[in-house]
Amino acid sequence: MGSEMCIRDRFDGLPHRLIFNDYIKKIDHSNPFTLLWISIGSAIKYKQLTQSSYKDLIKAFFAMLKGDDLTISQSVMSANSPAIIQKAMVEGFPEEGAMPSGQVAGIITNLPACEDLVLEIMSDFDQACSKLEGIRR
Repeated sequence: MGSEMCIRDRFDGLPHRLIFNDYIKKIDHSNPFTLLWISIGSAIKYKQLTQSSYKDLIKAFFAMLKGDDLTISQSVMSANSPAIIQKAMVEGFPEEGAMPSGQVAGIITNLPACEDLVLEIMSDFDQACSKLEGIRR
């Protein structure tokens, strides 16, 4: 039961290794106007997250447009990546945000419940402590 991985640059103009979910699918199939609309929604979320003023957001937007070869929506999305990632990774809504992944994410096949994982870690710790006690002098 591995996750489908993808590398996308429509997200914010830079290549990202992501877990392919409905949010990424929505971005992939969006036209430039829809991307801009998604970007504006992300900017509002980012404003709330950082408690920035609209003036700060507009200044950052124009600075990004001036400095990079990104589209308007990519410029807005790049500033909002933290809010989009937070939605999936911190708030626990993986289908409503982007989930960046490392090299091994695609080969994970065992997803235990949190309680089982914590119990396994504690058991491994106890076993390691027992082995260390045997080498004490």
